[in-house]
Amino acid sequence: MPEAAAARGVGPQLSGDALTLDLGRLRCAKIAETSRDGAAVGKLAGWAAGVEVFKVRDVLYAPEFGLPVCDDGFVPEEAINYGSHLDVRLGRAVDDGQSRADGPLLPLANLDRSHHEVCILGNIYSKNFGHWMEELLKVVLLEEFGFDGHYVFPTWYPRFAHEALALLGIEPDRILLVDRPVVYKAGFFTTTISHFRAHRFPAVIRRLRDHLYEAAGTGLGPSKRGMSRLMLKSGNRRCWPECYAAFAV
Repeated sequence: MPEAAAARGVGPQLSGDALTLDLGRLRCAKIAETSRDGAAVGKLAGWAAGVEVFKVRDVLYAPEFGLPVCDDGFVPEEAINYGSHLDVRLGRAVDDGQSRADGPLLPLANLDRSHHEVCILGNIYSKNFGHWMEELLKVVLLEEFGFDGHYVFPTWYPRFAHEALALLGIEPDRILLVDRPVVYKAGFFTTTISHFRAHRFPAVIRRLRDHLYEAAGTGLGPSKRGMSRLMLKSGNRRCWPECYAAFAV
């Protein structure tokens, strides 16, 4: 475990002889601050200036909880955006600095292993439309970076998750749907951009907005009878769009 991660006590390691992972002991930490050698693989420029791309090997994804876990036993902030979401999801007080010894246990024996390099989009509350918009920021950033891997989220995610990726030009064969824990060869992450930090990256927000507007204008949709319409009403003082979805039946 890197020294920076160990100093924060981010959680149990996945490697070794452990038979289960106590999710209650997981902590949220930034990949950028855990001294992982070689994790930073790119820094974007232009409209994405200030955004870094990270690649972490052997990432466990637990779709039931919406949690990606790095081999050092921590949940990357770059994935879930808010450390408080981890606390709430695991039923513990927000920012109390305490882990729970009685958290859910995830068996580590006989985990499915995948050779794919992925970006995990199914993070805790991202099945909700507003948080899904935050996930799409990762997509436009990674596509700009040149990422050609797969995007991962659970089988039970709503239809708009699939349709939004289609609007961004992501082919269905680049989407992996999962319903059980999987360890992926590598996970790709980007600098955290949540609605609390969006004002620092206004050009990234506009890039996503423009992509969606342009794609929606081409007539893409699930059928000729009804087309999924993604409507963004831009502009508050934090430069975060108010997002609304209307789906025709």
